[in-house]
Amino acid sequence: MFVLKSMKNLITSLFLLSLFQVSVYAQHSTVIDEEVLNVLHEAALNTGSDAVVILQNDTLIAEWYFGQEKRPIEMMSVLKSIVSLGIGHLMLEDKIDSLDQPVYTFYPQWKQGRKQEITIRHLLNHTSGLQNVSNAGTEIYPSPNAIKLALAAELESDPGSKFSYNNKAVNLLAGIIKKASGQRMDQFFVSELFNPMGIEQYQWYFDESGNPHAMAGLRLFAQDLAKFGQLILNDGMWKGKQLVSEEYIETMLDQAQPYDSRFGLLWWRLLDDEKNVVAYYGDGYLGQTLLIVPEHNIVAVRQVAQSNEYNSETDGFSEFKKLVLKLVK
Repeated sequence: MFVLKSMKNLITSLFLLSLFQVSVYAQHSTVIDEEVLNVLHEAALNTGSDAVVILQNDTLIAEWYFGQEKRPIEMMSVLKSIVSLGIGHLMLEDKIDSLDQPVYTFYPQWKQGRKQEITIRHLLNHTSGLQNVSNAGTEIYPSPNAIKLALAAELESDPGSKFSYNNKAVNLLAGIIKKASGQRMDQFFVSELFNPMGIEQYQWYFDESGNPHAMAGLRLFAQDLAKFGQLILNDGMWKGKQLVSEEYIETMLDQAQPYDSRFGLLWWRLLDDEKNVVAYYGDGYLGQTLLIVPEHNIVAVRQVAQSNEYNSETDGFSEFKKLVLKLVK
């Protein structure tokens, strides 16, 4: 049911011409625009992509690997979006009371001054007010303990008063997940989400103190990353098991604060010219993307591995989301 003969011939030709491993499973129908699919493949190839996976209605439409064997690739900041789902799972299990639970209930040293006003929601929507350094390599990666670094940060604005994309504040979520679940964040994800979802291969980044970062640092296969998009499209349900509540999914993807309508709870909202939401996505350095298009039940992943050959001017593949949106006629 996956491919008609004409489509098979087309894919065979692409494979012979490109020297790259390419697999496409697209129905020859009025649903997927094959011309756009071919344009997307060519653009992915020309922008140094390592992997692209596209699904519609939980069915594989395209699976492309360029240049190297299929392998786990670091998600960069797309991990933030997955961490948000982890918070949703803890709320489903009643291990976090609400998004407005103060952080000081996990770290009592914050029960003083303005820091006692900071909530989990503030960490998720980048309005904590914590002092921020935009380049994580300047402050976070050299730090032996990312959680202590976040806890020691001063406030540069009142909690909830300003949007400021904040890697340091997000890393504190790793500590909250550990305290709420009783497991280090990576162990929590493996037992509570990865295992139920059949995700068997992964690699985490840890600081010198053994804390996994919540801002970035997890390597996954493209198809395993796509599973989180499918989880969202299925309202938090995975093979009959509710991993995240439908209510949390809705809240997570809704506009999270008044300062930037493009932002949910560690998820970006893609808007059209009329400011309508057309897709949701996790976004990461180098052009890592997990894109969800609810109207057409599409999940798309683009990955690129960090290398000396990466060209920041040409390889970000900023058109990836637009091309995916054009896939449906």
